[in-house]
Amino acid sequence: MRPFIFISLAAAALAGCHSEWQGYEQLDNGWYRRLDRFGNGEGLMDTCKYVLLSFGISNASDTSASEPSDIYSGWPADSSGALHEIIAAMESGEAITIGMPWQDFSREWLAAFTDSSGIQRDGWIRLRLQVVKVFNQQQYLDHLQSAAQQGEMEEHEAIELALIHDWPQAEQHGKLTIIRQSVAPGDSVAAGREVHIRYNSYLLNGVRLDPLTEMVFPFGRPGQLIPGLQYGLSFLREGERALIFMPSYLAFGEQGSSTGIVPPHTPVYFDVEVMGVNAPLD
Repeated sequence: MRPFIFISLAAAALAGCHSEWQGYEQLDNGWYRRLDRFGNGEGLMDTCKYVLLSFGISNASDTSASEPSDIYSGWPADSSGALHEIIAAMESGEAITIGMPWQDFSREWLAAFTDSSGIQRDGWIRLRLQVVKVFNQQQYLDHLQSAAQQGEMEEHEAIELALIHDWPQAEQHGKLTIIRQSVAPGDSVAAGREVHIRYNSYLLNGVRLDPLTEMVFPFGRPGQLIPGLQYGLSFLREGERALIFMPSYLAFGEQGSSTGIVPPHTPVYFDVEVMGVNAPLD
């Protein structure tokens, strides 16, 4: 067993006064731990990049399971803390219950995702925690894309989860997300101007859809581009390059692309560079 961070002798003494922890292992820091479900051998927490966690809290005197919350998270392997050490030792599918003072939990990173209404702030809690699944980066993107396609999560949520850890500087324009790769002081892309663009398109999981494409066209006329690309370009200038992420209703819709390359209900993104913006056309 990995060593855990010592918190306080007072906490351990307080826990010893409780009868709720029969059948639990007492940890070095005074907390209590019980294994509820073995893992499935599909991956260890301390070797993964992303994780899907399911967890809930209740007062120690409440033995019923609280309503769990699910979160996707980038796993901070270089982080520290008692709870981090416990979770890092778990594997995919494993479930545990931890007994700990609320004050200790309130300082842990999971507290920010927790509904603490009804919790006694001077008492102990049960934290029920399951590592639902662990992912490397590609598995994570594949999972989010599949979940969006199957309606298990909203497409814009899948895009947000795909970007939130690696691209915190992403711009939101409604349900459209723009990540600027370069900025330039050139002319803005605007209706009536002749625009020269170069782009590649991709599924959310990074699968490339087509070869590099170049277009020169009068910007703003209906039907030239899919709506999300048309809208995204309006935020760019000559010389700029950006990744433009969009849900399917701004891209290829409920039916997917006419070629069958893009499945239905599939978020996509474009890596687009504005090569030129010329004077308005007559």
